[in-house]
Amino acid sequence: MTTIKAGDILYSSWGYEQTNINWYAVVKRAGQWVTLQEVEGQMVYDNATMTGRTTPDLGKPIGKPIRRKVYQDSYEGAEEFTQIKSYSLANKWDGRPEWCSTHG
Repeated sequence: MTTIKAGDILYSSWGYEQTNINWYAVVKRAGQWVTLQEVEGQMVYDNATMTGRTTPDLGKPIGKPIRRKVYQDSYEGAEEFTQIKSYSLANKWDGRPEWCSTHG
């Protein structure tokens, strides 16, 4: 089981006919709630197929922190996650660049 804690980085992958990635730094954890600061992503790979890889840029916060509830899937050993919006969940980042669509 992965437990989300302060200092972790979460990512949210979402989109229809494209893949958007949003990044969040966990500022605080209190019980089943986390405070998240969205941060910009930076492209680390780009090619002619309009895809690339992105990583978080912790030095570039976006907006104000948000508070979200932490959930866990029902099966044993499941990882924790949080819901950012109705169409996007955020999971703990494993440190590898995430695939995304590039911006034109």
